[in-house]
Amino acid sequence: MSDTDPNLPAKAPVERVFVNTVGGSAQVSDTGQKLAGVVRTGFGAMTSTVRWMGWLGFGLALAAGYIAGRTSGIAGFLAVVFSLGFTAVVGFALAWQRAGLLTLADGIVASGIASKLFRSVFDKLIGGTGETDQGLVSRTAGRIPLSQAEVRLSDAFASVSPELQASGVLAGVFRKAHGSVIATIRRITLAEFRREGSDGGGVDLLKVRDHLANRIDAAAAEGIRRKVRLLTAGYVLLTVLVVLGVAWGLKLLFV
Repeated sequence: MSDTDPNLPAKAPVERVFVNTVGGSAQVSDTGQKLAGVVRTGFGAMTSTVRWMGWLGFGLALAAGYIAGRTSGIAGFLAVVFSLGFTAVVGFALAWQRAGLLTLADGIVASGIASKLFRSVFDKLIGGTGETDQGLVSRTAGRIPLSQAEVRLSDAFASVSPELQASGVLAGVFRKAHGSVIATIRRITLAEFRREGSDGGGVDLLKVRDHLANRIDAAAAEGIRRKVRLLTAGYVLLTVLVVLGVAWGLKLLFV
């Protein structure tokens, strides 16, 4: 009996099943690797923040103890205790926030959620206004006044930002993360609108969409990382000022 016997089962379905199975496993593996990378980012951010804030606290404790201890040993001791305690509290608070925000930034890139939300917004923005079946682009060649573009952008974002009905800690975390992504995409898109419409000729919606479509994930993630850098600098500056201010106050108090 030959291999071309019509009574034999076809090989193609078996081969397709095998290819689909292997492809599916590879996709699951890739997703798992991305998730593991995101988790590592959050954990690494938390541990590194705790570590270098600990060193900052140690250095500030020495400085505070020296400043306050010049007038009284008790004042120096209190300054050291306050410095270590205050830095620990601030350090853990900063560690949680850095871990959450940097995890979100990596998650945006890994999942492509920003580009998906961006596409949803522009589907509504240029897909139709209810006035004609052809939609906004067919009536205006994709270019509309800047003020009108900003209003329509706000409406489009409102339509893809439904209220989350669930409650609890996880729902609150999801709400905050989703809101942060939406706010970042909106800020980037609005800035591009204003740059495009700065010459008074209106905003070319299709041009903005095509310009941002392939870079919105990276841009949104970088916006969050920039926020993390500013947040970190603010926390560090606050810690240094408070600790040294208390040390100086204790020095004056024990004169």
